Amino acid sequence: MDISFERQLEDIKVRIVSELNPHKIILFESWIYGHPTSDNDVNLLIIMDSDEKSVARAAQVSNLIRPRPFPIDILDGRQRKSIIA
Repeated sequence: MDISFERQLEDIKVRIVSELNPHKIILFESWIYGHPTSDNDVNLLIIMDSDEKSVARAAQVSNLIRPRPFPIDILDGRQRKSIIA
């Protein structure tokens, strides 16, 4: 990972942690394996307690990640289950 990417990712992490207080944030797929290209998106799994619907949580996260320095996928709980299964 290059330093600029690491700084941007750290900034996103700080915003998510300060606003949502998640249990865990997991970076996965090509960025974590060290083989990313400029075409790759960033895949984050954010594990948190919430009574809100997944659409509302996804909107919260989306608003925290602006401006977007790279493509980011925001997945809901059903999609998460297929990733961690």
